[in-house]
Amino acid sequence: MLEAVLNRIVPDDGNGAGAAELGLLEFIRARLSGPRAAAVAVYVAGLADVDRRTHERYGHGFADVCPAEQDDILSSIESEEAALPPWSRGAAFLETVLRDVREGMFGDPAYGGNRDGRGWDLLGYPDPRSVWTEADQRMDVVIIPLHPRLARPPRKVLP
Repeated sequence: MLEAVLNRIVPDDGNGAGAAELGLLEFIRARLSGPRAAAVAVYVAGLADVDRRTHERYGHGFADVCPAEQDDILSSIESEEAALPPWSRGAAFLETVLRDVREGMFGDPAYGGNRDGRGWDLLGYPDPRSVWTEADQRMDVVIIPLHPRLARPPRKVLP
């Protein structure tokens, strides 16, 4: 079910890598079994709530309804969580998932997400480097990745 939620947050829609291609499910599972173990309760309660709402509204589990119905459920939860006072947001389900998604999409691939730097591709970020020259920081340059494992066709950083 978490996989279905991640696929709606980061769909494989032709605009770049989706959740599966980025390795987000594996990244989050690894984090929840280690450094983010305290968030397991948030995930368990949140996923149970998502599934309950979907059953009530559509008569099926979240993973079994169409993408538009999944979006409807997630949007309703998002609008309710946005109305929470700031001090109670720390355990909000979608905020927790989105935090982990961002870390998995744009963090160093060595941590298990951002598979092959594909999240960086979405931003036009070539790869980490210790020094950015003045020429690299120009708006009209093409930055070539330094590392062969991240070698992809060069992209303009910003048009």
